[in-house]
Amino acid sequence: MQHPIFSWHRGIRLLTLLCCFCMTQYHWAYSQTEQTLPSALDVMPLPARIDLHDGSFVLTTSLTVGIAHAEKLRSVSLHQLPLSPLPTRQYSAATRLLRAWSDRTGLVLQQGIITPQDSLARADLSGSVIAPRIVIAVERRGVARLHEDESYRMSITPTLISITASTDIGAVRACATLVQMLRVRAGKYEVPCAVIEDTPRYAWRGLSLDIARHFLSPDHIKRTIEGMTLVKLNVLHLHLSDDQGFRMESQVYPRLHQFGADGQYVTQEQMRDLIRFCDERGIRVVPEFDVPGHSASWLAGHPELGVPLQAEGAMHRKFGRNAPLMAPSRDTLYIFLEQFFTEMTRLFPDEYFHIGGDEVFGKQWKDSEEIQEWMKREGLKSKDEAQKFFNKKILATLTRLNKKMIGWDEIFQPGLPSNIAIQSWQGNKALLRGAKEGYDVLLSGGYYLDLHFKASVHYGVDPMPDSAKLTASERKRILGGEATIWTEMMTPENVDSRVWPRLAVVAERLWSPVNIRDTNDMYRRLDGISSRLEEDYKLTHRTNYALSLRRLTNGYEIAPLKTLADICEPIKEYKRQSAIYNDYTVFYPLTHLVDATRADAPEARNVMITVRRFIKDRNRIDYRILMSLFAQWAQSPRDMEFLILKSPRLQSLQDLANNVGALGVLGMQAIDALMNSSPQPPDWHTTAQQALKK
Repeated sequence: MQHPIFSWHRGIRLLTLLCCFCMTQYHWAYSQTEQTLPSALDVMPLPARIDLHDGSFVLTTSLTVGIAHAEKLRSVSLHQLPLSPLPTRQYSAATRLLRAWSDRTGLVLQQGIITPQDSLARADLSGSVIAPRIVIAVERRGVARLHEDESYRMSITPTLISITASTDIGAVRACATLVQMLRVRAGKYEVPCAVIEDTPRYAWRGLSLDIARHFLSPDHIKRTIEGMTLVKLNVLHLHLSDDQGFRMESQVYPRLHQFGADGQYVTQEQMRDLIRFCDERGIRVVPEFDVPGHSASWLAGHPELGVPLQAEGAMHRKFGRNAPLMAPSRDTLYIFLEQFFTEMTRLFPDEYFHIGGDEVFGKQWKDSEEIQEWMKREGLKSKDEAQKFFNKKILATLTRLNKKMIGWDEIFQPGLPSNIAIQSWQGNKALLRGAKEGYDVLLSGGYYLDLHFKASVHYGVDPMPDSAKLTASERKRILGGEATIWTEMMTPENVDSRVWPRLAVVAERLWSPVNIRDTNDMYRRLDGISSRLEEDYKLTHRTNYALSLRRLTNGYEIAPLKTLADICEPIKEYKRQSAIYNDYTVFYPLTHLVDATRADAPEARNVMITVRRFIKDRNRIDYRILMSLFAQWAQSPRDMEFLILKSPRLQSLQDLANNVGALGVLGMQAIDALMNSSPQPPDWHTTAQQALKK
């Protein structure tokens, strides 16, 4: 019996068959190498080009960083380099690099915060001159905008690391690579010698972060931005309004956040701070205010804008399709939106402004006499035509405000001007259609992290697949893509585990060359980036795992529960929401085991790797590892019986523990038979099926 809120990892589901039938021909789901870089480089995303050389740059306490102008670097010696007068992004990027390395190594470095007041040549206590061992040189200050130059060149020798870039944003990207290259060899912290020439494949590489359904604080968002910087993403798309919450302060219409946010919203000053924080890292902030659907939170303070009429202050707590919609028949709506958008476009400097536009199912319009009469007067024959009328009005407003309109697939209707951008959640087919019809497009379909697919699934999705038949101009219209995280089933406690580390995989697909496709190597590097994200940037995707399990065990030992959680994953897609539909509100407690599990369980993947290796080599080390693991599984039913007495909320997991216990017993029998070359192994498949039916 399968627990209703869990989906077995594919490897675990097939584990018994693998062990029992010696299925060495089992198809491993990982794609094979098209380009594999040397294992010495543990970086994500992989650079566009790298030449590794013999030797290494060894970290010592005398390490210093110098900042210069790229033109000067080509004409004078390092000891003569003048101080760059511009307080640009490379200073803070160099500071983050040094602080991460110092924290990781324990070395007390001479420099703390790198500022324009630092001299390139530093004097030690004896008075001699020490030239910097890392030199960063840029030509100009970059602008956080679409198609800005983010390229860089880095040369690493045993005595010097030099970084040159056209813009300081390129220097930020170089430091993101360099911070990851630190390794330990022969008892020393070092960086391998190399020459790297790097530039992104796509100009738009983002994360769409929903802070409307469940609110995320500015501090939480900043942690996410730090992680985005490490993996070279350059767009933070903030979903700021939805049926369940309006999360942006409006000084023009304060009732929006006063009635629609339950007191949880981002003030304008906090948003300015977030925008500055992003800009320092070369990241654009694109706001999304969803209209005309997903708008119940707008109508909580302004019910006069929507249909059907809802009571003032009434919040829409339940998820689903029945929330009120804005009424496109009312001139007052367009006046309201123009004034609000005017306020918001002054706050958000990016050239793009996202209007959402998705999932306007139209029942509310169909049931409204007012809307139906208006549609007849305007000659609108369908819900889509009514929405196109609305979109044209909004487009005219945003154009007057010098913004480019972007929205989800649903705004793509025949007759809508092509000076808009389409974000496709429907996948490559819709994306390519938009590009062929003259629209700028970006891909999110295939990058929905809240669907809980494995990293390898996202890694296999490309905005421009090999099968795409596009002209050169059509290819230019594919701007890039965004990973997407919707927070209906997430809270600040577990959202990091839904974003990280899989977001790094999407970042690599959007940055690295198309022929970087080795999934085995991707997973090897993903484990390293996961550690960096936790240790250097304080993301909680691993830290909060144990915390969540402790809550479930009522403070008792978590080891028995962890045995189950380590090899389980959340149910894929939106099946969980369907299973709990009647209770599916913002108040649903997201503190179950499914909320603690990881979308791509590394322990389950490691089990499969070990099983496969054991089947091939029959070595005793893997034999002992698997016997110990399966013995632990076999003990699960009894261990969970004890925990359930101490924490009754775990009762629903007893069947899951029984299944794992049965697999543990069968696993021990199977590998023992394989190790001892049993000529006629029992019918393990039948035995397993019988055990799982109990």
